[in-house]
Amino acid sequence: MRVIIPAFLLFVTTVVFSAQAQTPSQNTKITQVENGLVPDADIVFADSLVKRFNIKERMLYYKVPSVSIAVINNGKIVWAKAYGMADVGENRKANIRTIYQAASISKSINAYCILKLAQDGKVDLNKDIRTYLKTWAFPDNELSKGKTITLKNLLSHTAGLSTGGFKGYAKGDTLPTINEILDGRCPANSDAVKPVLIPGSQGQYSGGGTLVTRKILADNKPIGHGE
Repeated sequence: MRVIIPAFLLFVTTVVFSAQAQTPSQNTKITQVENGLVPDADIVFADSLVKRFNIKERMLYYKVPSVSIAVINNGKIVWAKAYGMADVGENRKANIRTIYQAASISKSINAYCILKLAQDGKVDLNKDIRTYLKTWAFPDNELSKGKTITLKNLLSHTAGLSTGGFKGYAKGDTLPTINEILDGRCPANSDAVKPVLIPGSQGQYSGGGTLVTRKILADNKPIGHGE
């Protein structure tokens, strides 16, 4: 089963660690999180009257069978908790070791890692990505040829690349390599990643562009310290 988690449910992640006993103050904070979901909004003022939602009610509303939450403070996991069923058919409850498809939640982590490498001087956000690609030829066409595409473009979805997202693969499927996904070749189940807009001309969400950053790290192992 593939599950799409709506924007209402933030900080959803897979957590693998030993659960610790929760203190009374932690239990209070957990209850606040469980009952404090707010609608997705650009601006919420401190004195705004905003309707708040219960996480289990939202799960029922969106027909989401299970959710795992981890709260991180100062780089450490403070608490984690799972809700719902990991497998409805088997009547198996979710727990903090239940594995989820991270999907686009991983984009923010990917961006953080790229920015950390840039901060350490290991990559240049303004350098043309073609200079980093060694085992995959960027598919230039009339829209991109002769134009610079940077890591900054890839991270901000302004590189003009296709492939908004990926369907994922069922258990037991043959998994494609990065190059097969980028080229849209079997066993990949997505279209090839290619320029569809002039780089830097406008924003267009591209999971394919994020995969190109992954390819850059794989092609420069001293930068990314392996795959």
